[in-house]
Amino acid sequence: MSAFTLQQIEQLAFQHYNISAKAKPLAGEVDHNYWLQTESGRAYTLKISRPNTASQAVDFQAKIMQHLGAKELPFQVPKVVKTKDGQDWVAIAPRQYLRLQTWVAGKMIDDWQHRSTALLQSWGKSAATLCQTLQDFDHPYAHRSYKWNPSESLNSRIYEQYFNTPTEKQIAKYFWTLFEEKALPKLSYLRKGINYNDAHEHNLLTQNGTSISGIIDFGDAIYTETINELAIACAYAGMKMNNPIAAMCEVARGFHQTFPLEEKEVEVLFYLIAARLMITVANAAYHKHQAPDNEYLFISERPAWELLEKLYVFSPDLAHYHFRSACGWEACPKNELFYSWLRKEKNELFSVIDLEKQPITYLDLGVDSLDLGNNSNFDTIAAFNETIDRLLKEKEASVGVGGYTEIRPFYSTDAYAIEGNNGAQWRTVHLGFDVWMKAGTPVFAPLEGIVHSFQDNAAERDYGPTIILAHRVSERLTFYTLYGHLSRISLNSLQIGQAIQKGEQIATIGPPPENGNWPAHLHFQILLDDLDKKGD
Repeated sequence: MSAFTLQQIEQLAFQHYNISAKAKPLAGEVDHNYWLQTESGRAYTLKISRPNTASQAVDFQAKIMQHLGAKELPFQVPKVVKTKDGQDWVAIAPRQYLRLQTWVAGKMIDDWQHRSTALLQSWGKSAATLCQTLQDFDHPYAHRSYKWNPSESLNSRIYEQYFNTPTEKQIAKYFWTLFEEKALPKLSYLRKGINYNDAHEHNLLTQNGTSISGIIDFGDAIYTETINELAIACAYAGMKMNNPIAAMCEVARGFHQTFPLEEKEVEVLFYLIAARLMITVANAAYHKHQAPDNEYLFISERPAWELLEKLYVFSPDLAHYHFRSACGWEACPKNELFYSWLRKEKNELFSVIDLEKQPITYLDLGVDSLDLGNNSNFDTIAAFNETIDRLLKEKEASVGVGGYTEIRPFYSTDAYAIEGNNGAQWRTVHLGFDVWMKAGTPVFAPLEGIVHSFQDNAAERDYGPTIILAHRVSERLTFYTLYGHLSRISLNSLQIGQAIQKGEQIATIGPPPENGNWPAHLHFQILLDDLDKKGD
C-alpha cells in the first residue's frame, strides 16, 4: 500500500515541478508509482522510492535514461523531467526520493490478445538494441548483487520453503541443479555489460501488435552476463504460449539479427531462462506470505509455473539445438563431426539391408506424389498394402526406397496434431529412410555398437517394435541408429548394453499389424543425440 494520498502526490508534483495534474496510482514492486495528467492532456509518471533507498540507485536510473535518450532508438523510453531547480530528482525525506518522467504511450504486451511472430522478433530486437546501446555506458550502482539477476538464481533457494506442493519442489530442484551444473561454471567465460534486465510483458509497449513502440521502468538494470537480457525476454515471451520454445526462438532470432550472439552464450540460454523463472516463482511464494495484499508482486507466478512445467519435460539439449537453428547455425554441433567421420568410413559400413541383385525403385510418397494418389489409397492398411504392391509391380521392382525428409500426407490425421502458438499444427516431415520390402527380411548392424534401447511402440501408425543402437566412434562422437517397424520376435533376445558386431543380424522386418500397422518396410534413422529418450 502507498504511504501517500493522491492529494499529496498532486501537491508534490506542483511543489517540485510546477505541474498541476490529476494523479492515479500505478502498480510496482520497488517504487510508489503514479500516473499524472494535466488539463491540457500531457501525461507523466511520478515515482517515489521506498524509504532507505540509496541515492545512487535513483541517480543510476536517471543516467541510464539520459544515455538512451541521447541515442536514436526504434522505440520510446521515458525522459527525465527536471525539477523546477533543474535537478534530476529531489529528496522528500531522508533516503527517499521523488522523480518525474515523461509518459510513454502504448499497450502492454500482456494486454495484447495475440503474440505474432513479428511481435516476438521485435521483442528480441528491442532487448538486443538495449544491450548494444548500453555498451558504452557504465555507472557504479550497476555493479551490485541483485535478486532479479538470473546468474544469481541460487540465492532464491532460501524461499523454497514457501512452495506449496511436492511437484513444485521437484521442479525447482531440477532447474536449480541444472543451473548449478550446466550454467554456473560457464558464466565467467561469457560477455558482460549493463543490461536492462527486465524485458517482460508489463514493461514493453506496443501500439500495433507487431512491434515494440516503448520500454519503461529501468529500476532493474544491472551489470551482468549479456545473454541474461535474452534469457529474461525469452522467459516472459514463453509464458501463456502453447509452444514456448517456438516463441522463444523467434525472440532469439530477433536478438541475434540485431546484436549477434556467441555460441557459448546460446549453450547456457535454456538454463538461464529457467533460472529467471525460478527467481520469479520463488519471490512470488515469499511475497505471498509477506505482502499478500500486493497482487503485483506475484502477478507472474502462475504463468511462470505453467511454463516451468512445460520446460521440465522438454530436453535442454533439444532446446539448445532450436536456439542454434534460430541463430542460423547448424542445429546440432555434432553434425560436422559426423559427416567428417562418414566421408572417411562410408565404404567400410555394412549394408543394413542386403540389396544385392534386388531390383530397386524409388517410391515417392510425398504430398505432391503422382504415384501415391488420393487418401483412399492409404487410409486403411489394406488399401496402403495394395498401393505399395501396385507401385512396385508397375516399376518392376521388389524393393522400394526413399522417404528421407519427405513431406507426407499420412501425418494429416488427429493422431499427429499438436496445438501450436497459432492454432493446430501437424507433423509433416519424415525423418528416416524407408526400405519397402517383404516381412521377414533380415536387418543388419552397419558397424559395431551396443543396444541403447528397444521397445514395442504398439500404437496405430507408430514405430511398432523398435531397436536403437549406440555407436561410439571416437571420444567426441557417439551417434545412434534406429530401426523401426520390426517383427516382435526381433526384441526377444535383446539386452540393454548388449554388444553388437558389424554385420550382425539384429532384427527382421515386421508384418502388419504388429509393425505399427504399416505395409512391411524398415524405417532406418540416424540420430546424433538420443535426447535422453529410450526406445523411440
